[in-house]
Formats: sequence, structure tokens, C-alpha cells
Amino acid sequence: MSTRDGYVNPTWLDKEFMERALQEGNQDPRISVQDIMVRAATTVGENYASLMYRVLTKFITGSGKIEEKSFIVKGSLIPTSKEGENTLFETEIEMYSSILPKMADLYNELIHDETIHFAANSIFHTKNPGHSIILEDLGESSYQMSKRHRGLDLDHCKKVMSHLVMLPIILSKAEDTPDLMKMFKQNDEDTSHYSLEYKNEVKRVLPLFKEKGLFDF
Repeated sequence: MSTRDGYVNPTWLDKEFMERALQEGNQDPRISVQDIMVRAATTVGENYASLMYRVLTKFITGSGKIEEKSFIVKGSLIPTSKEGENTLFETEIEMYSSILPKMADLYNELIHDETIHFAANSIFHTKNPGHSIILEDLGESSYQMSKRHRGLDLDHCKKVMSHLVMLPIILSKAEDTPDLMKMFKQNDEDTSHYSLEYKNEVKRVLPLFKEKGLFDF
């Protein structure tokens, strides 16, 4: 089945798949998916490295409550190797399921605001069938993508920069979180010098951002 935007829905993206995703993601084996509606979440030319679908799902929870929610399903565009590996997509899975939540925890420790998240919550991921990730649909919380040809206004630029400036601070603290640091190591590479570079960069740019009023930390 093709969508209006030319995407071909994968055969595995059906009620059974969404039911498995919600059951495992919510740790509720009694969830029953009644119906789904699949449409493209992006348009041709937006240059995502995944096939992006928005899946409106009607389901019954274990407690018997009927709910209807939209989810984003990211399917890999990269062919899987003969060994069943897809390094790029597996790294993305690790980012959504482990790294970004841990970075958000460090961020929240610094500014004491548990409402801050760096990405949509990961609901479910799998390698079979197909490499895919199920995420919450931030559109349901009134978030929207800015038109790339129009850019951002000054207020939104300040919001973006106020969060970006925290990333070096968070990464400089990551050395105190061994399970997070090992995720940044590849081939047993020593990353301690990266942490030192981040700390030095933070010391350099922090006064500049404060002077410009780009964040109030």
C-alpha cells in the first residue's frame, strides 16, 4: 500500500506489529490494538535517513480503557548486512533508548527541571521484522517542525541556543557516569581527552552566552 507522498508501507507495519510494540513498550501484555492508520510523516525532499511513518493507533489497554494515539515509526533505509547488522540504525536505537535519556537525567540534575527532554520518548525498537524504532508523536503535544526555508525567529533561536550550550556541560560530566561514557567509546578508544576539550570549551563560551542572555543557568 502506498501513501499519498509516495512511501510504500512495509508489510510488517500492521496491527500485530503495533500491538507487540505497545505491549512490550508499556509492559502490558493485555493491550489489544483495534485499528491503525498509516501515513507518511515526512515529504519527499526532507532528506531524512529513515522512512518515517505516522501511525494513528486505536487500542484497548489492559484496564479496558479505549485510547487513540499517534506514534512515529522510523524504518531503516540502510540495507541490513548478511550478518543481520545495521550499524547506523543500531547506533540510532542506542541514542534514543539509552544515551539521550541519560543525558536528560544529567541535564535535570543541573537545572532541576524534569520536564526537559532531548528527544521523543522511545516506546519500542526491534531488528525483526525490519530495523525500526517506535517513538511518541510530539505533534500530539503541539510541537511542529520549523519550515527549513524560513528559519527561526530570535526567540526560538535563543531557546535552541540555551539548550545547546548545556550539551558540552553535560558531556563534561559524563565521565562521572561510566555506563554513559562507554557508549561513546568505539574500538576501546580512550575518550578522556574529549572530556578535557569539552571542559575547556565550556569555560571559554559560557561567559559569552551569559553576556548575550542566551540562557539563565
